[in-house]
Amino acid sequence: MRGLSDSRHPFIFISIASVMNIILDIVFVAGLSMGAGGAAAATVISQSVSFIFSVIFLYRSREKLEFEIHKKDFMHINKAMFGDLTKLGIPMAIKSASIHFSKLFVNLWINSYGVAVSAFAGVANKINSISNLMSNALNMAGSSMVRQNIGAKTYKRVPKIALTISGVTLSIAAIMSILICSFPNQIFGIFSKEEGILSIAEEYLPVAVIIFFCKCVPCSRQRCH
Repeated sequence: MRGLSDSRHPFIFISIASVMNIILDIVFVAGLSMGAGGAAAATVISQSVSFIFSVIFLYRSREKLEFEIHKKDFMHINKAMFGDLTKLGIPMAIKSASIHFSKLFVNLWINSYGVAVSAFAGVANKINSISNLMSNALNMAGSSMVRQNIGAKTYKRVPKIALTISGVTLSIAAIMSILICSFPNQIFGIFSKEEGILSIAEEYLPVAVIIFFCKCVPCSRQRCH
């Protein structure tokens, strides 16, 4: 869908998954005390629902999108396309693998500080994912607009798009920073009521503000360029 310059529907499907994941986390973990299994179930259910919605949309829009799948599409390899995918895919795979391996070492380091810090890291990741969702959605929208304007050779609009996306994401980062600094216990308390976890929140606030701005502002400029 993004390849066809439709960033609105992917944003909707991702938003459904994210909001549903947060709600089910609260219901399964806090309400039903299902623990890690509840968190896993919330992720699987929310992603599955989002996938079903996207498939239904693609099926209903198959004529407009010229979206057809046949058995022969899986029975042979397009050498030219395979070469292009390999050139693009290998660097992306290395990048993704290095990020995930780095996360393993970071999580190992976090876990060494005890259960409370490890539990708080999970809560912090949930909050960070909200800002990440917003920035990614705006970045994808900006990327689509930039591609369209480059294709139409209206290059003067590209810097304006980059500045607009940066301004919006900067505003979001500022609002989220103000909220989390003003109401840390209320925000973190949504996910946990344990005093040991909430006591770590105050020390985490400067880190949260840095993460908000790092995720929102530079990403939009980088993608638009």
